[in-house]
This record gives sequence, structure tokens and C-alpha cells, in this order.
Amino acid sequence: MSGKALFTIKTEALWELSREKSRFVAMSFRLFHPEESREKLKRAMGCCPQATHYVYAFRCGPQGEKEYASDGGEPKGSAGWPVLGVLRRFAVTNSMVVVARYFTVTTEPQAFELFVHRLLQYLKTKERLKTERARCEVSFTIPKSQEDALFGFLERERLRGTVKCFTRGE
Repeated sequence: MSGKALFTIKTEALWELSREKSRFVAMSFRLFHPEESREKLKRAMGCCPQATHYVYAFRCGPQGEKEYASDGGEPKGSAGWPVLGVLRRFAVTNSMVVVARYFTVTTEPQAFELFVHRLLQYLKTKERLKTERARCEVSFTIPKSQEDALFGFLERERLRGTVKCFTRGE
């Protein structure tokens, strides 16, 4: 563990801003697994169906180790990565931000980054995530056919442990 305090948003929020000739709508969501991002993106698209770009980024996991950014049709690297950078700077995890932009021209390349920064400042209702180590001893028997699934799960969830005695079932 890094020891750095991490935060997550308490509630979903929507924030709108017009800047120069662009209109932005940002939505924040709680997100605990990357697979949830598609559903959250669909919700954002349903909220802003006339938008031309949907930029988003998320971080999840105890240390924010699972993260992703999408430029949503904007020039490569110009929107999604800066939004992810704001989530990192605010030490936010288990959260996703979607920014819908209505097609107009902005001359400010950092517009998405600035907008998300303001959104997270507005969401002063962040809660600190508590992380702690736990030790657990479990005895069980699993069928050989489930062995790979179990160890795959442990690896995906980054659970560490020692197998002292492994009994294989039939």
C-alpha cells in the first residue's frame, strides 16, 4: 500500500458550464469495477443525447490501480488523459467522470481538465477511503475444475496469501 489517503465521491452530481462558444456537462459517478463504466457512460449519453463528444475517465480499486481514459472523439490525448490526471491529483478512486461537450469550437486546449478540476472542487463532499490489512484463514475443498477460476479471482482482485494445505476434490 502506498499510504496515501484516497477519496471517493459520496453522491452522483451533474455540473454544467458554458465557456467561450462551448457547452460542457460533467457527470460524476461512483464506480467500483471497470465493467460498470459502460452502464455509466450510457446513462450520461441518455442525459445529454445531443452532445457530440463524451470524454470520460475513471479510477477504481483500493489504490486507484484500475484506471482508464477516453478522448471521446476529441483529438488524441487532448481530453481523456487530462481528466484522468485531475482524478489522480485529487487522489480520487472508485469514481468516474463523464464530460459531454456540445459541438462548438473552443480555443482552450485545457478546457476539459479545467472543467473537471472545478467539478471536483465543487464536490467537496468527498469521503476518505479507509484501507487496512486483514488476515483470514479459510479451509475448504474445491473441485479441480474450479481451481483456475479461484486463483484467477485472487489474482484479479490482488489478494495475496499463502496456501498451506490444498486439498483437491473430485
